[in-house]
Amino acid sequence: MITRIKNIFKTPSCNRLKNEFKRGLHDKSGIAAIEFALIAPIFIILYIGLAETSFAIGTDREVSHAASVAGDLTTQLDVVSQSELEDVLAAALTVMNLDPSDRGSVNIEIASYSKDSSGTVDRIGYATMGPAIPAGPTIDTLANGLNDQLLSDVSGVVIARVEYEYTPPITRFVNTVRLSETIFLKPRRSSNLLFDEAGTDSFSCTANTTNPVASATC
Repeated sequence: MITRIKNIFKTPSCNRLKNEFKRGLHDKSGIAAIEFALIAPIFIILYIGLAETSFAIGTDREVSHAASVAGDLTTQLDVVSQSELEDVLAAALTVMNLDPSDRGSVNIEIASYSKDSSGTVDRIGYATMGPAIPAGPTIDTLANGLNDQLLSDVSGVVIARVEYEYTPPITRFVNTVRLSETIFLKPRRSSNLLFDEAGTDSFSCTANTTNPVASATC
């Protein structure tokens, strides 16, 4: 029986099979393809991650720029009217350079505060645009936490906050990222900056989400 098995392994067909097997063990022509198949997914994931990070950092800078523009333009006014407020919001949206449909994911808050001699903080002007995006303390909480160097009984303060629900452009199936920036500025042309339009000191505004030119209506 053992002899018969040995004879089977000595047949020409079996010898050819053994030769092909040995040749396959020493054949390295497919190694590059195997290495590529193993490494390529890792590099693709790294590339997508770096691209998404780059886009997010750029967008975060635009959010910071928008908050700075909103606060800076507001504090240059004597009294904030409806038309002037619309211009400020349009400027903030313009520097963000978003697609019109993405403007609906932006929330902008601008508020003016004064403090009396007893230390009571009063909100004397307020405007909001876009959906409420909770990202921490309210703007009133921020104002009440300011020290006398920023808010005192002789000088008010203006707070501008921009928040944006950012959706990654490549991996859009991933959850959105909330980007936020808050700016504190002193009024430039008066001790306290009032918001007033026919007795109204609070405005609720809406961004235009269809026109390529950024605009807002209050």
